[in-house]
Amino acid sequence: MQRLIPVIIIVSAAVGLAADPAGFYDFEIIHNPDRTYFDADDGDYEMSDSEYGSLKPGPRFMRYILSTWQDIGYTEEPYFKNKSPKYTRDVSIHALSNFLLNSRDPLARSNLVMRLIACNNPIAQDLLKRLLAIELDAYVTADILKAFRLLETSCPESETYLEHGDPDVRREAVRLYAQQADFQAARLLGLAGSESQLPVVEEIWGVLAQKHAGTSIDDWKPRLDVPNPTDRAQAVAAIMGYADWAMALRERFAQFADTGHPLIRTTIADHLGTGLDKEFQFSLLRPLIDCEHTSVRAAAAAAIGRLEAGELLPGLVKLSRDPAPIVRRRAAIAMGAFPQRDTYVRLIELCGDPGSELLRDAALDTLESIAGKYPVEREAGSFLDHRNADIRYNLYRLLTRLDSSMYNEPIATKLHLSATAARQKLPYSDRPINIAAAIRALNTGGAREAAADITALKEHPDALVRTAVAESIGVLKPANGPDIVKQYAQQDHDTEVRKAALTSMNAILDNSFEDTLLNILKRTNYAAGEFLTATDRVMAAWMLSRLPTIGAPTKARLYAQIATPVIATPMGPAFDSENVRTTALWCLVINGKRYPNDAELQKQAKELFNLLIRDLEDVGTIPTSYVLNYYAYQAKQFLNDEPIKRRIVKPQKYKFNYRPAKKGYGK
Repeated sequence: MQRLIPVIIIVSAAVGLAADPAGFYDFEIIHNPDRTYFDADDGDYEMSDSEYGSLKPGPRFMRYILSTWQDIGYTEEPYFKNKSPKYTRDVSIHALSNFLLNSRDPLARSNLVMRLIACNNPIAQDLLKRLLAIELDAYVTADILKAFRLLETSCPESETYLEHGDPDVRREAVRLYAQQADFQAARLLGLAGSESQLPVVEEIWGVLAQKHAGTSIDDWKPRLDVPNPTDRAQAVAAIMGYADWAMALRERFAQFADTGHPLIRTTIADHLGTGLDKEFQFSLLRPLIDCEHTSVRAAAAAAIGRLEAGELLPGLVKLSRDPAPIVRRRAAIAMGAFPQRDTYVRLIELCGDPGSELLRDAALDTLESIAGKYPVEREAGSFLDHRNADIRYNLYRLLTRLDSSMYNEPIATKLHLSATAARQKLPYSDRPINIAAAIRALNTGGAREAAADITALKEHPDALVRTAVAESIGVLKPANGPDIVKQYAQQDHDTEVRKAALTSMNAILDNSFEDTLLNILKRTNYAAGEFLTATDRVMAAWMLSRLPTIGAPTKARLYAQIATPVIATPMGPAFDSENVRTTALWCLVINGKRYPNDAELQKQAKELFNLLIRDLEDVGTIPTSYVLNYYAYQAKQFLNDEPIKRRIVKPQKYKFNYRPAKKGYGK
């Protein structure tokens, strides 16, 4: 479940107003997350009423605190970018109405019309009707009609715009008119005969094809003879929507399938349905399999799978060897409808196809999808020594996806060869990406007997392999694993390897990790060649909060991480990243929650609250931000079991961090 930042600050902006409406700039600060934010990672847990009401959270809430800052950003911008449009207050609509009704800039009016779509407010819809009545610019008029259509709002006036002078307005009017309750197909059929602009004619026939309202086969027959292939394709799609219409024109459709325009032949393949006679379906599909156009052959492959036309399986296998990768990919997907030996072997071969990675992934996905109908796992072992490296790689991935444990032995044998080559400093027996995939397959199968071969690859020159080794230690937990991940976390130059090592340390949770984590958390001297980043320090602080206990040096370092500069630069003291400081704050507070009798921890937490919870304009030695300020509020309430608080903040005045330079003496 993707988590949103639980800071909800709603600030509206007015356009072109002389005075601020009362309360227009109010915003809300929520000092504790709503009930929805107490969900566990799997989304199945919610606090009970007594636990929520008393705010004496159990272990699940602590899990939430520990996981949240790993999953979300620390600025409000991503939250508002990804936020679904919600109801907008009336005062916000009124604030824009004067500008919309009086602005002379068509582009500005058009942009604001589009923003009204997201308001979900009846007042916004009333404002759109007023705008439509007075709007003279065709560009904006088309956007207003589009807004009505997207809002699915009744607009009887749409019929009057069907004969507007601008073709773009007429197109939008056609689409909006087709949504109205009093829609009449005859009105559009009559309009199609007199319309001079081809895009408008195509729009008319397009909406009629979607509705089939008030039309008959006699209305569509003439469309099969028009010169524009797009129009003919629309007619074919509309006719094939009714099985009896299609059967009545079977000779004409057979002619199209044999020698028609590629767009029309593709349309036939895409719209073949199970309601048609099977022999009719096959008679249309057979010539499409051998068509000279790639798009037609690709559509034919997809149709064979969709219709489960086993009689055409030889043709599908033929398409899986087509020169065009897109055709082979469509055939690989369609083979999922036929889980049997010959298609299985062909899918294995496609897993090593040199054409494209998309094609190989499609074959792999299809093999996974048929695993419940065909013994995919049992027969995979015989292909693990295939000479094609891509086939081996994708079979390792397949066994990982299937949580395979039956065929660890063949994988372990091949991995043993690579590990032996590493010990003897020989060339590695497989490419790094394959070794990494094999390790992950063994991890999924819980192959503890392969742990020695996996850890033997700890000094592999490729970061992909070292990352997989680090992941494996957290799963298989070999005896020498803690020493390896401690070394990776501090000394490996690859970010992903260090991240995997810290994740495995979290799975093991050995108290001997404290010194290593403390070394990672210390100040980083980039001038001296140190390379650990803020991300490493965030994970180290988070890991320290996971350990059962932490010592006095760790507590002091966590406090210093928040309250003192990290690096002195030519520009002045530079403080650590907001993420690191927030994580360090929560680490201290969580340990304070675990051990309420630890007076030193309680004292440190209170001192931090005094430093961080203050006016952001009060520039002092400790820089702060809205996010850090907010989490300090949260942490304080969490530590003290305070109830949920909500308050509306009314700005008293506007302040800026601008101070004019003092004039020198005598100037």
